[in-house]
Amino acid sequence: MFSGKVTYTADITNEEGCTADDDCDDASYCNGQEVCVAGACQPGTPPSCIAPDDICSEDLDKCVACDDDGDCADSDLCNGDETCGSDGQCVSGPQVDCDDG
Repeated sequence: MFSGKVTYTADITNEEGCTADDDCDDASYCNGQEVCVAGACQPGTPPSCIAPDDICSEDLDKCVACDDDGDCADSDLCNGDETCGSDGQCVSGPQVDCDDG
């Protein structure tokens, strides 16, 4: 799970070198697709999330608004507990009656 903005770096080693990009793939979406250049693995370029608060989700292989419920909390108790949907988007909670009367 990733929370907040993360800078990813790839630490790829292939002592026998590489002949194709697939030889370098570390199966991580969030650090980009590694490539083979002149027999040596090179790190990939992480995906650029469009919204400033988006995070990269390894589970969904895309940039999302949330990875868990805590990413959606807005600190307003009267509008209910927000949750993170299975699509990585925040879902509003049920309205709470905050009338003091």
